[in-house]
Amino acid sequence: MQLKPIFPISFAIVILVAILVYMFLSGDKNGASKALNFTEVGIEYDSAYNPVEIAGKLAFIAKKDGKSFVVYDGQKINYEYNQVSQIADIGGKLAFSANNDKDNWFVVYDGQEIIKNYRLALNLVDIGGKLALKAQKEKNGNFFIFYDGREFGREYDFVQSDPININGELGYLASIQDKYFLVINDKKVGINYSDVSNLISDGVNYAFYAKLMPKNGVNNTRDTSVYVARKYGPSVIVYNGNELGKEYDDVFSPQFIDGRLLYLAKKNGKTLVIYNNEKIGQEYDYVTNFVDINGRLTFIAKQGIDTFIDYNGKKIFVDKPQNLTNANGELAYVSVERDGFHVIYAEEEVGAYDYVSEIIDFRGKPAFAARLDGKWGIYYNGQKISGHDYIDNLTVIGDKLTFNAKLETKIFIASVE
Repeated sequence: MQLKPIFPISFAIVILVAILVYMFLSGDKNGASKALNFTEVGIEYDSAYNPVEIAGKLAFIAKKDGKSFVVYDGQKINYEYNQVSQIADIGGKLAFSANNDKDNWFVVYDGQEIIKNYRLALNLVDIGGKLALKAQKEKNGNFFIFYDGREFGREYDFVQSDPININGELGYLASIQDKYFLVINDKKVGINYSDVSNLISDGVNYAFYAKLMPKNGVNNTRDTSVYVARKYGPSVIVYNGNELGKEYDDVFSPQFIDGRLLYLAKKNGKTLVIYNNEKIGQEYDYVTNFVDINGRLTFIAKQGIDTFIDYNGKKIFVDKPQNLTNANGELAYVSVERDGFHVIYAEEEVGAYDYVSEIIDFRGKPAFAARLDGKWGIYYNGQKISGHDYIDNLTVIGDKLTFNAKLETKIFIASVE
């Protein structure tokens, strides 16, 4: 008997392979789905928390027998204190600040204790691969900047800001008597102002809030008892030396979004959004939570009784939106409603929970910590991948979703990869 053509069998094989591929990629339109492995780190300590990535490796704060220390790449750093405050990556090397009491601070950098017994040592920053921080040596002494082993700003009455990286150089705000100004590379830059604050940088460009000097030249900033009555000129945003926003009644809250300057302005009692030197959207009563999604500025706004998400000019009406997040070019957010916290991603509901604390992008999809029926969990790609009594501080270290977790009395670091 003659055999039939084998085409139908080949076709069946092709269909079977297609089904298997679909099953593997199911739930992940980008084909990024992987088997997720759950691990716990630091359970041998009394507590472990605050995971940070240093040169691609995990560092965290741990406590045991009443002492606090840092564990980096699985190894305990041999300095112990009453409290470790901050961990930072400085030029690919581990740095952290710690104290034994409120007036007794230390800084460890690259395995060495480089600052001892300062009254304060705060906000460690990488500037050109070198360590910078704001410090005070003795009570009632002047604040100054410690940078690359040297002290800066001692000649000023007050250092207003933390150190900041401006194109690889040290920048900070300072004052002498009633004159406030910017300092870059140990040199005063620009003119004097009657007040300055909120110095920011995207690594290259800088901006800060300032008030011009009053026309009569008098600025009663010395008398702190009449702070509200101090005399100031109009407010401006200083951007790379240029004063912006003089045409508005007030300007404030500068920030960089996707490398472009955004600030808020007031005109006739309404709030305006100024982004890349252009007015965005309409007039609002309130705005917050700015994110960039594929070049589209997105934020939460309120007009009258209406609260909504302004998404590239489109209004998404939500009574209580929060946690706007860019997840692989799609908008993810939480809608707080009477029956719970609803997570929305790419215009579709992912799930409803008793509470959602935060959302981040992990492998191109939103991952979030949520509480449901009294139990916390990490939810990702449509499934619950961990369960604990409490979860916070979600971050991505390497290719691992890492977070603080609590189970009964134990606080530790957990990760998913």
